[in-house]
Amino acid sequence: ATTGSDGQPSGFATGAFLTTMFVFVILSLAYEVVLIALRGATVGKQLMGLKVVQVDNGALPGWGPSIIRWALPNVLSMICGILSLVVYLSPFWADPTGRLRGYHDQLAKTVVISAR
Repeated sequence: ATTGSDGQPSGFATGAFLTTMFVFVILSLAYEVVLIALRGATVGKQLMGLKVVQVDNGALPGWGPSIIRWALPNVLSMICGILSLVVYLSPFWADPTGRLRGYHDQLAKTVVISAR
């Protein structure tokens, strides 16, 4: 049973939930942060012919900017789910340069470019 006789979640249910959330965070980090830091693109970006680079020199973002790009929408989604949507849609209004850089790209000083 996932709830006790008092209707509260059991220790097993809570532990299973926290373990599942931890696994999802680790997998998300491994996919997004590692691939962006080392290759400049996730598998999906590679298939679409896109790449993430540093704005100032065009180099791969590295670990710091990759973590920032991943963390901003994820942390905001923990506060309020709609905030991550705001971050992902921000390229449409938040970049006065017209390069379609969202809040996460502006904070990390990165830009998504065509790799083709």
